Amino acid sequence: MDRLRSHAIGIGRLLRAAIIRRKAAALPMAAALLLWSMPAATSADTAETCPSTTTLAAEFTWNTSAWAADGPSAGISVWGDSALARWSTTGTPIAAVVITAGTVTINYVYDPVALQGAVAATDVEDAQGAPLAHLGFCTGPSTNPTSGSGISVGVTKTASCGVVNADQTVTVQGSITVVRHLVEQDPSIPRVPIRIRTTRDTIFAGDGSILGEVISIPGLTGYVLASDTNTVTVPYQVTFAPGSADAFTNKIEITIENATSGLDRHKYYHASAAFDLCQVGAATPTPTPTPTPEGSVKAATPTPTPSQATSPGTSGSPEGSVKAATPLPSASVPNTAAGSPPGGGSPAPLLAFGILLVSSGALLAWARILIHR
Repeated sequence: MDRLRSHAIGIGRLLRAAIIRRKAAALPMAAALLLWSMPAATSADTAETCPSTTTLAAEFTWNTSAWAADGPSAGISVWGDSALARWSTTGTPIAAVVITAGTVTINYVYDPVALQGAVAATDVEDAQGAPLAHLGFCTGPSTNPTSGSGISVGVTKTASCGVVNADQTVTVQGSITVVRHLVEQDPSIPRVPIRIRTTRDTIFAGDGSILGEVISIPGLTGYVLASDTNTVTVPYQVTFAPGSADAFTNKIEITIENATSGLDRHKYYHASAAFDLCQVGAATPTPTPTPTPEGSVKAATPTPTPSQATSPGTSGSPEGSVKAATPLPSASVPNTAAGSPPGGGSPAPLLAFGILLVSSGALLAWARILIHR
């Protein structure tokens, strides 16, 4: 009996050991099945690098008070803060920027390549408002983003000359046009509505310094291009302090998303327009009222004295001209003697008149002698 009991106990121990080993083997299989059944991580959760056709040129890290280069800056400058970082380059244009915000690292490409721009923490939708921590700048040709929807647009803008206001600020106006690109992959793919997610309109001086900015264009931010709509054009207006600059560049930068799925297009679309200050026209002279006859210049001109009179055919040049300033010969004083015509005359008539008087006297004397006889 004891032998049978011992044998039963041994068999029970073997069964328990087998069960434990089977459970241990089943756990990894269950874990594997569980992981396989879970959805794959989205691209936004996977750290991205520069697009394959581009090269990393420089990296910058936010160090709680400023942006600092992790190595050579390659002519790139970064300033601002962890909410909005601005950058510019004096070197090769930038084709893409790799943004780390919170736990998300994703690339945004530039269309076309750019010499300056801005990156906001809110641009990275998957980061849910987490601050910017790291930026990598990529050089090379313009390309499509690694992630994001297949939708695409083009952007153009105009800018009038800047009007100087009474407070010495300057206002520039113009229009911004966004055009839907045709689907490149397959024309049979249904068109989807496009939402313009963010807009930034920035004024740059010639040296690249920022003079003013509007971070949301009324009528453009949040606008949805319906599936059957290809174009939207809106006016804009930016007022800024020009400082000593007189030539400027106005740059619009937008991001878009699929309005149905909310999937962001990881691309900065931008366009620029140069403008100058408006030329201020010369003051228009006040018209001179038409004088009355009594007050006309002609009536006010004094009648010339005989010594000032011009001979016939002499040009009446304005007073002060060389010709008018040349003195004229003094006019002869008229001869007022009896029998003399004004201005003098020939002596022959006087002689004839004298002979006539003498002859008349002689005739009268002869007549008297005849009477006495």
